[in-house]
Amino acid sequence: MLPPLQRVVRDRQRANALPCSGKDRIAHGGCSGRKCRFTQSRWRRRGRSFERQRRFISDAWYELRTPTAVVRTEADVTLSRDHRTEAEYRASVAIFGDAARRLTRIVDDLFLLSRADSGHLVPRRDALYLDEVVHNATRAVRSVAQQRGGEVELVNVIEAPCVGDEDLLGQLVLNVLDNAIK
Repeated sequence: MLPPLQRVVRDRQRANALPCSGKDRIAHGGCSGRKCRFTQSRWRRRGRSFERQRRFISDAWYELRTPTAVVRTEADVTLSRDHRTEAEYRASVAIFGDAARRLTRIVDDLFLLSRADSGHLVPRRDALYLDEVVHNATRAVRSVAQQRGGEVELVNVIEAPCVGDEDLLGQLVLNVLDNAIK
């Protein structure tokens, strides 16, 4: 039996084991009171859990389809001609590399999202410079912007000491820049 179904069966068995007096019985043969509250509470939690899983899968599908389409298309184009120059192969391999880096970042993002949704994400509070976070994120997306005919330029960035989680802040800036490029 699948683990989620096993939990539902186990919860139902626990609910059935709760005491239910004659006055708790209702017309359709069920039970009100403690037993029903227990069952309803469990079903609500299960519903929220399934909704989080559905949202996570939807986010994963949406984020993964673009880089996988890039890899698939580039492979088809690269292999469509029998003879290509070394420069053409190098350009294709560079595109594969960029797509692989993007896929890695997406998988990391999805893992982060999963941890945040489950309540297991504990942000660090380290001293850092926000301007360095912005510079690093800008460098990371510059080639993607150029491939799409855009440009990322930093203007008048000042030193900005702060306290926070450098990885999470970096992810936030990367997401903002990535959305701006799209």
